[in-house]
Amino acid sequence: MLRASLAGVAGCARLRFRPYLLRQRLDRAPAARGPRDGLGRIGFGALTASFGAGSLAGVQVLPRLRQKFSLDILIAVATILFAAGLGTLAVTLNPILLCTAMLAAGVAWITILSSLNVAAQMTTAFWVRARALAFYLLVSQGAITGGSVLSPSPTVRSRSRFARFTWVLSHP
Repeated sequence: MLRASLAGVAGCARLRFRPYLLRQRLDRAPAARGPRDGLGRIGFGALTASFGAGSLAGVQVLPRLRQKFSLDILIAVATILFAAGLGTLAVTLNPILLCTAMLAAGVAWITILSSLNVAAQMTTAFWVRARALAFYLLVSQGAITGGSVLSPSPTVRSRSRFARFTWVLSHP
């Protein structure tokens, strides 16, 4: 339950951080680069679609990954991949790199959520599984809601690339 709530709060806070970060970076390209060099709304849509496509791709490869690796290893690697994918948003404007990072973050996000769900099912006794899963879903969905409420931090409004990058990395 603790892992699910931490993943929900941190993951959703990071996902909620994404539009604020991208609004500052994509629509307002530096003056030296020209007024039309930002990715704009189409770029934001492409990044969101990349995240969704990554989630769909993750669903396809997850059964094979579960056969090869333990749940703990999957969750640990997916957490690092998710942080790296969203951390990339703070340091680059390259659309190919950003879409690739969001694709990887989508794979990681679905891996974390589904692996924690499987872990909750495997660790509960058969006779109490339905109630335990109901409580697990209540806690994890509440944590996702809490992550949305707690974010964005004042750092989001900062124009400092270092401040945004450290905020993304500091929330596990």
